[in-house]
Amino acid sequence: MVSLSVLEKKVKSLFGKSEEGNERLFNKVEIYKEFPNVDYSAKFIWNHFDEKGTIKKIAGKVGYIGNKLEGIPQMKTSDDGSVYPTKAVFIASVENSTYKVIFDDSYSNELKVTVECDIKDSKYINDLLNDPRNSVVSISKEYNDLESIKRLYKFITSKAEKFRINKTGLNKFPNMIIDDEIGLVPIDARIIATINGENYVFNILSRYGTKEVSVECPLNKTNDINNLLESILTEEIKDEKGEPVKKSIKGIDGITQIKNYDWSMVGGLGDAKKEIQQYIEWPLKNPELFKKVNTSMPKGILLIGPPGNGKTTIAKIIANQTESSFYAVSPKDINSMWVGGTEKNWGRLFDNARQDVRKGRSAIIFIDEIDGLYTSRGEMDKYSRISFG
Repeated sequence: MVSLSVLEKKVKSLFGKSEEGNERLFNKVEIYKEFPNVDYSAKFIWNHFDEKGTIKKIAGKVGYIGNKLEGIPQMKTSDDGSVYPTKAVFIASVENSTYKVIFDDSYSNELKVTVECDIKDSKYINDLLNDPRNSVVSISKEYNDLESIKRLYKFITSKAEKFRINKTGLNKFPNMIIDDEIGLVPIDARIIATINGENYVFNILSRYGTKEVSVECPLNKTNDINNLLESILTEEIKDEKGEPVKKSIKGIDGITQIKNYDWSMVGGLGDAKKEIQQYIEWPLKNPELFKKVNTSMPKGILLIGPPGNGKTTIAKIIANQTESSFYAVSPKDINSMWVGGTEKNWGRLFDNARQDVRKGRSAIIFIDEIDGLYTSRGEMDKYSRISFG
């Protein structure tokens, strides 16, 4: 028969302190959780222990013999330059409590986090693993204009304590355009920003005629991001049916729906009106008929005359008679002081018009005082090559 004192000694020997100085093993618990975003959650948990306490030791895995830490951890570098593990085991100490944390990212692109801790610290670990900031969500929205992207970029640059612009996809560099008002504006880029101590990732992707913005943010910040993405929307112009036509901003993104314009407003110019009707108005109003007779309409016409003789009025009449979207621009809307800016503005103008065509609505682009695109007659050929290719 074994005496009680001998049994107590054996129990203490078996469940006493470990080599790492932890509490008795029968007071230990393991808490685990899986996260869908490996990088975000691994970085969040690692930074928590690193900032709140001390990382005493890190290794690649727990050995089979003696539970010793061995091997090399798998580390990654985030967009902001910080380093964190995605497959590792580390020992951390926070306020006199010790934790063994295991990261394993081999579970179908998910991160499995296991934390061994004293039972009295289980609530602390549960709160950490279930912290809404530890769960990241992605919120997306599409925009039809550049002005919304400019507003978003202004917000980021004014509110972020720090931010960094990276490339997207297979691009070698982030795609930027030059804006006369605020300079460089990203239109295909990944922006990593810290705002009020929280980390956000803004992905800006330019599609044909649209801009898509997706924001990766903590779960508890979804309302803030939703409000932000709504606030940068520009005012919509609606047609007679109440349907949104296009986001309305100044310059080359401006669009007007012309009403109450007809040929009775133009006196004389009989030959000019007849030619414009034959070559522009009728083909737009009866495309199938002209297609059958294999007749195509010109891509554009040149109206010449002194100010006040009806050039702009005729263009508006054509837009009204054919129910077309009407873009009125002038050289001041197109020309840019920045290298490449003029070409970008031409691209934006025709992208907007093409988007209307894809929706089944014809578009008329009226360029007023087109000769103002050239600085002098002697340089007309040079500027034609630059602006129009």
